[in-house]
Amino acid sequence: MVGAISSEIEDWTLSKCEAAKKSITNSSPQSSYYETHPVVYSHLSTALRAPKLETEPQPYPPDLNTASDLLDQLAAGHETSGIALTYLMHELSKHPYIQDQLRSELSTLFPSLCRDSLGTLSEEQYSDEKKEDYLLPSPRSIDALPFLHATVMETLRLHAPIPGPQPRITPLTPTSLANSPPLPPGIRVSAQAYTLHRNPRVFPSPLSWNPSRWLDASETHKAEMSRWFWAFGSGGRMCVGSNFAMQEIKLTVAVVYSNFRTRIVDDGGIEQLDAYTAGPSGKRLVLAFERVGS
Repeated sequence: MVGAISSEIEDWTLSKCEAAKKSITNSSPQSSYYETHPVVYSHLSTALRAPKLETEPQPYPPDLNTASDLLDQLAAGHETSGIALTYLMHELSKHPYIQDQLRSELSTLFPSLCRDSLGTLSEEQYSDEKKEDYLLPSPRSIDALPFLHATVMETLRLHAPIPGPQPRITPLTPTSLANSPPLPPGIRVSAQAYTLHRNPRVFPSPLSWNPSRWLDASETHKAEMSRWFWAFGSGGRMCVGSNFAMQEIKLTVAVVYSNFRTRIVDDGGIEQLDAYTAGPSGKRLVLAFERVGS
């Protein structure tokens, strides 16, 4: 079953890449305001066809290499962001007063994310007079909201989507880790977000979900918390999509809580799995969404 599903996802990714390639080939010089250009596909396929690579033997066709790389991005990005949003909405649903604080901050965004209708419109339904109604606040303005940032950071701390170990191999030069004796080369070592994020010296009451810890701490303590924060790893092997993931999560939360209140209907099995990638053990969370102002 897993093999069949994997093949289906691979075929879907390849079909999207073929459609993107066709879109670029058939695009006209005069593009409309709402036309979507396959930016990621375009840049990646160009990079994989770079002259320096064309002189090297390639085991697979360039189009297949592009599709394979994009499949990696999809696999790495959709599940982890989904887990983070699941636990963020669960915590907000348990704390209605924090929802209110967050909504108050979100109301300062321009353009406003409050919508009378949240339906998806076709290109034909847009008009020049109405297009401003569908513009989003800039990424910079989303990132400038301290309380939103704090709720996301605290969720990623307590409910890291990947809490499991991140293995590394010690370098050729003997290296000391955490005041250990020098370790010889080629030794497998690892750290994990689950343990780092529960250090009570850095995160007092570490099992409590408390966004205010990221707002009330001194600058020195904030720097220490950031140093121990490992939801995306660190160094040369850290998550390459961390900035995109943060913006994706923040924007989703901003849109939802600008327009809705949430409350828990069924959170049975919400406990995180003991696994490398750790979603809810019950694989579900049921919330009720109530329109703000209704």
